[in-house]
Amino acid sequence: MVCVWVPAEQESFLSVGDRFGIAPSTAHFVYEEVVQCLHMAMDDYIKWPTEAKALESVNVFQLRSRGIPGVVGAIDGCHIPIQQPAGNPIDFYNRKGFHSIILQGVCDDGMRFIDIAVGMPGRMHDARVFENSPLRQKLVVERVLGPDRHLIGDAAYPLLGCLITPFRNTGHLTNAQVVFNTRLSTIRSVVERAFGLLKGKFRRLKYLNMGNRGLLNRSVAACCVLHNFLLQTEGEEEMAQDYDEAYEEPEGDADVREGGNQEGRVKREYIMGLL
Repeated sequence: MVCVWVPAEQESFLSVGDRFGIAPSTAHFVYEEVVQCLHMAMDDYIKWPTEAKALESVNVFQLRSRGIPGVVGAIDGCHIPIQQPAGNPIDFYNRKGFHSIILQGVCDDGMRFIDIAVGMPGRMHDARVFENSPLRQKLVVERVLGPDRHLIGDAAYPLLGCLITPFRNTGHLTNAQVVFNTRLSTIRSVVERAFGLLKGKFRRLKYLNMGNRGLLNRSVAACCVLHNFLLQTEGEEEMAQDYDEAYEEPEGDADVREGGNQEGRVKREYIMGLL
């Protein structure tokens, strides 16, 4: 209960200790122990979808977008505010004017995380976070998605055969490109809602004042594990009561990438032609 309470509320370990009738040091020890257990259980709750689950997501996303096929999940980055780290604070000072680490998340149609990467400095761009994450290895090298499957992301990400992004808005988009971007946006927003739900349920993620970087990263991962567990047991409607409408997409991350590789361009043009 201590471990659930700490990320759910923005209280000090002194206050948590008083609430549960234990010493602050004991509360901290208990929290670290349980967070470590949740982190070890991450592969059981945050996992790549099976073929059956992937097909279910593809069908749901295609229905919601009115025609975009092959979408297994949506990717985005989320800033987790932290206290100024010792040693190298500049790398963690982001474009919005505060220190943070980045949570890169991929979620399915039900806002469940199927892949996360935690801990990159807040100053790092979404595209570079993706390039340095295990997910890129999984998608580009191992090709865990077939040629007719892909993730979707915003314009901050590179256009690849396995990662479809919108057309950059230069003010000269064709009607077909506008339709494509609009329909892509309707289903890509699911990952933003997932982050809003995560921060609404676990309010400590609005500011993690922990000096231990390892514990900080494990805490974020543990919250993602609990997020998936709650969606699995409570469902979306019950979880939505704690939705954080204040979540905003990181400023300055959109509309900076264009071009992409040939496979991505051909695939995007093909999908646009279907709409």
